[in-house]
Amino acid sequence: MALIRVDGPEAPGRGRVEVHDIDGVQGRVVFAEPDAVPLHTEWSATGEHLSVICQMEDRLELWVASIDGAAPRLVEEGVPLFSRWLPDGQRLLVHVGADDAQPGRLVVRDPLGTDEDVLFPQASGSFCTPQFVGDRVLTVTNRDGASVVLSTDMAGRHAQELWRGRGLLTVVPLPGEPAVAVAAAHRAGGGPYGELWRVPVDGAAATPLAPGPLHAFVPLPGGGIAVARLEPARRAVDWTLHRDGEAHALGRLRPTQDQHFHLHFFEQLGHSHPATDGRLLIQGVLGPAGAEVVGLDLDEPGRIHSLGEGSYGVFSPEPAPLEDPCP
Repeated sequence: MALIRVDGPEAPGRGRVEVHDIDGVQGRVVFAEPDAVPLHTEWSATGEHLSVICQMEDRLELWVASIDGAAPRLVEEGVPLFSRWLPDGQRLLVHVGADDAQPGRLVVRDPLGTDEDVLFPQASGSFCTPQFVGDRVLTVTNRDGASVVLSTDMAGRHAQELWRGRGLLTVVPLPGEPAVAVAAAHRAGGGPYGELWRVPVDGAAATPLAPGPLHAFVPLPGGGIAVARLEPARRAVDWTLHRDGEAHALGRLRPTQDQHFHLHFFEQLGHSHPATDGRLLIQGVLGPAGAEVVGLDLDEPGRIHSLGEGSYGVFSPEPAPLEDPCP
């Protein structure tokens, strides 16, 4: 497992990424760069490397760290900056925003070897991570004043327009389906999002998944989607399960700072570890005794299980459902 540590006020701007055996017996630092504050990590499919998004004073940086002790490699820098490991676990698809020196771009980069960059012919728009569905790449670009969900091959060719909307779009794959969930935020500053749509990657007509407004969502294995709606006055999040045309309240939670960060940027981060196994939706919350990790029951909506102390939690990749997580 990987975890991020950021030092306290006595050493501002200093953070590190540590890798630990699951039993906690052995651990080591795989990334620690001066003045870099790690914000997010994502495992490669091989489990040998981690991409690390860092906040610098005036920019973001993307690094790759290896569990074999090799020195971390700087892959890209810019604002905004998003990335996703390709399914081969060896290359990254990187979305870099425009700056004074160069235009925004989508590029496939080999941070571990010597393969040349593959530059996509179209630049990406919206603040979201490139996604993969089968052998297709899903990105967002701007056309004629609209935000367009585009499907291409792994080199950015043979583009097909799938969906068109106004404002900032979020695009998240639906587990086990040749489709993505798409929503648009019409305000300049982003969210809340409007109606949530199921968009097939074969170009078939989109169908509605959940009504807006909404602030975040988690597609569920086996179908359905969990939707988060903020209640600012109560500093809370209302979670609702939408499945088979019905809506069920899952619970109202007060998220921890770490959980709130991931909810706010859920569409901008690549996730190698899921928040759900299809039975529970894991969240970090503030309870009467402090920060704890809970599971929202997806089979019995409204039931919430306490799983232990902590501010953020996830499952391992491709988790097997827990037989009896909370007796």
